Amino acid sequence: MKKILVERVEEFTDNIKEYEVITQEEAIKIIGNFNIAETIVDKSLYDYGYTIEINLETGEIYAFIDDGRYRLGDTTTIRNIYYNKPYCDFSPISETIINEYDEFQEFSKQYKDWKNEIEREYDYEFDSEYYRDEYEAFIVEVLEEDIDEFTRTYNIEILENEIDIYCDIYEDVNNFYYEAKVIEEL
Repeated sequence: MKKILVERVEEFTDNIKEYEVITQEEAIKIIGNFNIAETIVDKSLYDYGYTIEINLETGEIYAFIDDGRYRLGDTTTIRNIYYNKPYCDFSPISETIINEYDEFQEFSKQYKDWKNEIEREYDYEFDSEYYRDEYEAFIVEVLEEDIDEFTRTYNIEILENEIDIYCDIYEDVNNFYYEAKVIEEL
C-alpha cells in the first residue's frame, strides 16, 4: 500500500503535526471497492442510523451504529465518509412489488379472499403465522424467494442508490488531503 508523509496544521492552533497516510488515490480506491451497503444492512443496522469512516493510516473502513459514541468533527486521520440519520425512510418494498410485478394484482385479490375467508380457486396455501402481509406472501409464493434475503437485497440496493444520489462520500477524505501538505513520498 503506497503511503505518503503529510504535515497538517492542528485545528485552532499553529502546531504542525506529521502523519504517515495512504495516498488519496489509494483512499478513494478503497472506498470505491468497499460495499458499504453490505456492512450496514446486516442485522438491520440501517434502522439505527450509522456512520462510516476510513482510517487513512491503515486504509481500514469502519461502520458504527449511531448510539452516541461517535462524534463528528474528528481531527485525526480517521475521516468520516458517510453518515445516515437514524430511521432512514426507505421506500417500502410494497411499492417495488406493485410497480415491477404484473402478476401482483391478481395475487393480491386471491390473498384478500383468503384473509376474508371467501371461497377461491387457486393453488396457493397461505400460512398466516408466516406472512405478515400480502407482499411477503407474494415474495414466497410467486417469486419463490426467502423473505429475509429478498428484503436484505432490496435494502442494499436502495441504500446504494441513496449513497450514490444524495451524498458525496469522499468529501471529508478530500478535505483532509486538501488541508494536508505532502512533504515526502515514502
